[in-house]
Amino acid sequence: MFGGAVKNLIHFLPKAFEVAKSITEEELKIDRENIFNEVLSCYTAQTLQMRNHLSVNTYNGHISIWIKRFFFGTDTQQWHACKGGFQITSQDLETYIVDFLTKHIDTLMAKKKMSNF
Repeated sequence: MFGGAVKNLIHFLPKAFEVAKSITEEELKIDRENIFNEVLSCYTAQTLQMRNHLSVNTYNGHISIWIKRFFFGTDTQQWHACKGGFQITSQDLETYIVDFLTKHIDTLMAKKKMSNF
């Protein structure tokens, strides 16, 4: 992900964890996609349009937070998920993830300042 998407992830990840933690036992029994969904970034490279999404889903009684990439199918005129993605479970520690991402952004900013000299 590019820096802008990482900044958006830092902003929206706490909300995704909040939503994931508030799902009831009854809601866990129903498989649901996109309980929470935010677009982290959208970009175009030549004719290819891509998006990065942050979402909360339930499947087989488990809650997952996903970072997934989507592409726009020019033939279907719809967004389609790319294979794979990055899964975060409700047992992962939110603060460690946000701290890591913040340090990543700080490093990018420091490198950018150094390249401006």
